[in-house]
Amino acid sequence: MKLRKRENKKEDLTDIVDKITENFNEELDEEVKEVEEFINDETEEVEVKEIKKESVKPIKKEKEEPMKRRTRKKFKIDISIIVFIAVLLLAAGIVIFLTIGNGGSKYGERLKGIEKISFTKKEKNKLVDELKKNENVTSASLDIQGKIIYIIFNVKEEVSLDDAKNIGNESLNNLSDAIKGYYDINVLITKKNEKGTEESKLDADGNEKKVIHKEFPISGYKKNSSDHIVW
Repeated sequence: MKLRKRENKKEDLTDIVDKITENFNEELDEEVKEVEEFINDETEEVEVKEIKKESVKPIKKEKEEPMKRRTRKKFKIDISIIVFIAVLLLAAGIVIFLTIGNGGSKYGERLKGIEKISFTKKEKNKLVDELKKNENVTSASLDIQGKIIYIIFNVKEEVSLDDAKNIGNESLNNLSDAIKGYYDINVLITKKNEKGTEESKLDADGNEKKVIHKEFPISGYKKNSSDHIVW
């Protein structure tokens, strides 16, 4: 009888331990599930936040970059328009100054009737060629500005002042009376190799000093209504 009682007690203890273990395992499983659900929820929230951030950034860039580009393009276009208008105004001002402001042309009414005066290239070349043929002339040229004829030539070192003037006076024989009656004539004579003459002069303090006096260049002018050159 005693042996049976002990065996029953052992069985009762075993049952109690099994029940406790089962309850503990169930509670542990429930806590593990809760922790896993909590971790899963946090992970999903993080992923959602990251997705939202990544999706927002490109949208902002796509919106901001076109705005910047449009602003820059508009700024460049505005500057181009301003520069273009400024150039137009400047050009218009120059045209008005040279035309309307001066009677319709650079020389105004001073060139009235010039189209009736024949002064061909052949006649111009003849005057220059005749000057160059002179043995005392080293170079010659002709230029026309408005209604003024500029005759320019250089003479040799040994040519005197009077001889140079005579060469200038004779050059007018190569021009027609119509040309001489319409154009004003300016004659410029140079002597590039002129040595000059030494002279003594007093300076501002009354001291004597040596200077080199040169007679050239000289200039003569003939008005269209005059018959000769005034030197």
